[in-house]
Amino acid sequence: MLTRRQMLVLSATVPLLAGRASAHEDHGEAETAMVENAKTPAHHAALAAHYRERATKARADQAHHRLMAQAYGGKQGVAAGRLHCRRLAKEYGQMADEYDALAKLHDEAAKSAH
Repeated sequence: MLTRRQMLVLSATVPLLAGRASAHEDHGEAETAMVENAKTPAHHAALAAHYRERATKARADQAHHRLMAQAYGGKQGVAAGRLHCRRLAKEYGQMADEYDALAKLHDEAAKSAH
């Protein structure tokens, strides 16, 4: 049986996950166009800000999955959920680091673009 806190976390999370796939697909095309057309300092600055935003989101997802791993705890029958959430938390942390690196790359490109 889930605790009240776990139910609140799940009720807040499920609707977000349901819309994630379509939002990600729409986002990808715009992002690709931004990268393909980046020529000016302003373009690169916008991409840097975009990637910093993505890093922030990935860190929020990392924190969420850490919380979910705790919620699964040692519960019988669903203990694999804890491992799943731990893996996702690690991957989101790595993703955030990669987005930070891209932001830095575009910050540098903004300084040297003409």
